[in-house]
Amino acid sequence: MKTSGTCLPDSWTSSPLITIHSCSGKVSEAEAILNEMFEAGLVPNIFVLTSLIQCYGKAKRTDDVVKTSNRLIELGISPDDRFFGWFLNVITQTRKKEFGKLTHCVEKSNAKLGSVVKLLVEEQAGDGNFKKEASELYDSISTDVKKASCNCLIAQRIEKKI
Repeated sequence: MKTSGTCLPDSWTSSPLITIHSCSGKVSEAEAILNEMFEAGLVPNIFVLTSLIQCYGKAKRTDDVVKTSNRLIELGISPDDRFFGWFLNVITQTRKKEFGKLTHCVEKSNAKLGSVVKLLVEEQAGDGNFKKEASELYDSISTDVKKASCNCLIAQRIEKKI
């Protein structure tokens, strides 16, 4: 595309490339494409940033997850339900000592999800508040995201017991 001179990459064509590298754990390659986007004056969309968050999560680069989550907010992009499902997946891959960083990100982006994650991380999921908060959260998210995010919350809770 680049060499054609007539059909240049945009955010939508860059997104799958970043996703491919992210799924393969190729952090530097994903970052290189993001840098090319910025150099071309392109603004990453939610799909690009979500893929990067997944990539950083797999690589255990929590500070980069936080930085990318903050960038999403700075760019004025509203996180959707799928974003939060992916973010929960990253939390399940994160070292326990770094949960606080991610919990803060979630709270800034979505107070309802942040409350549920905070209760879970602080091991207060056994009280009635967790059930109430989780129920309110699941009443507010789209059906296609419910199962995946619920699985992430269950996995996180099971892992904490093991």
